[in-house]
Amino acid sequence: VSKYIAEHDSSGFKGEAKWLLKKISILIIIISIFILTIGLFCSGYIAKYININSVWLIILLFIAAAICILTSIVLGGLQGIKHFEDYGKINMIMPIFKLLGTIFFIIIGLDLYGVFFSITIGYAVMLLFGWNILKKYFLTAEMKRSNIKLIDILKFGIGSFIVNAGISFFTNIDVVIVKHYF
Repeated sequence: VSKYIAEHDSSGFKGEAKWLLKKISILIIIISIFILTIGLFCSGYIAKYININSVWLIILLFIAAAICILTSIVLGGLQGIKHFEDYGKINMIMPIFKLLGTIFFIIIGLDLYGVFFSITIGYAVMLLFGWNILKKYFLTAEMKRSNIKLIDILKFGIGSFIVNAGISFFTNIDVVIVKHYF
């Protein structure tokens, strides 16, 4: 996201950057909905496989994952328009919010649900703050169609997603295996 937004914005084509951000947002929203749908349908199987008594924890995890995917729009957009101060603030707010939220929810007795709920809310807060910053930045820009083909962005994004998913899989598979057997 940041690469394409930066190319347009730095060239003075703010309207094209706005159009591109909108189109990329639609693609990422569709991907998020797809991930969330898979999570909702597979949550029972996943909970059973990793020996978790509550399907709701898995559902919360997939809601957090879907929102986390949506934050790529915000973070990429902020990097693309070179608002690094806002980018830094958002990246500081979210972990603090997750930590304080986790402590609060554990104190009131939500235990593991509180942790997952806090993670989900943390990503949602990050998304809302970032979206608001981007909305204000592009408010005055008149939207113009970009000459960049969305299929090129999708190809780049799919490769990046596969690499990141592979790294995450190999980094965390040991925890899943241990949880399955113990």
